[in-house]
Amino acid sequence: MFVNKRKEGFTLIEIVIVLAIAALIMVIVFVAVQGAQRSRRDTQRKKALDSIVGQLENYSANNNGKYPNNNSQWNNSSNSFINLYVDGRGEYVDPTSGNQYSFSNQVASFSDFSDTNTQCASGFKGNSNENGAGSVVYAIDTSTNKYKLRMCLESEDYEYQQ
Repeated sequence: MFVNKRKEGFTLIEIVIVLAIAALIMVIVFVAVQGAQRSRRDTQRKKALDSIVGQLENYSANNNGKYPNNNSQWNNSSNSFINLYVDGRGEYVDPTSGNQYSFSNQVASFSDFSDTNTQCASGFKGNSNENGAGSVVYAIDTSTNKYKLRMCLESEDYEYQQ
């Protein structure tokens, strides 16, 4: 008669299967956490753009209902919108790099807003540089006094149109 002499413990196959399942769970959690972090950073960037919209409204209220309509009013002078209403405020710091958001130096026209020069760079992965995450492009239609803003996010372009 045969007697089953099974040793106590796990076989090598059982251990490998458990380790493979644990590794798979870790990969799934890691990917989900990265996506949640990217989403959180993009939400912070959207809130910053909404705050910039509020600052544009303040600028308009202080300038007879007009918005910045040329480069010196937008970002190229000491009395520009960026210098007076945006620079030095903690809420305009990119959550990935810790750098101040970059603002386009040129005011785009509405027709130029779809041009590739105003589009966000693909694959920028959160860099706060020209047309990367945290870059802000501004366009104005001077005939209607309406503006558009575009901010580059990690997952999409976020556009605000008045």
